[in-house]
Amino acid sequence: MFVFLILFVKDSQFVSQIHETSVPSANLSFKTASKFIQIGKTESDPRYFGYAESIVNKWIERDSQNLDWYVLRATISQYNHKFKKALKDLDFV
Repeated sequence: MFVFLILFVKDSQFVSQIHETSVPSANLSFKTASKFIQIGKTESDPRYFGYAESIVNKWIERDSQNLDWYVLRATISQYNHKFKKALKDLDFV
């Protein structure tokens, strides 16, 4: 059983949703990673980019043909000032 805790900002407050699933779907994982990136940018908090990176890397291993994951990874790499890695992912896309 996987449990996803999704955090998002609403009226400057963190609100959470908990989703329980036997197997996390790509769609839910993508939304979660995207939301972590958004929170990381809004709050200037690198921890959320780390959370997103963990999700993205797992899904790239599972589904390397889905190019959306590479765009998210490029966004994370750019935030972490790993510009060559970001460009490599974008070139792949």
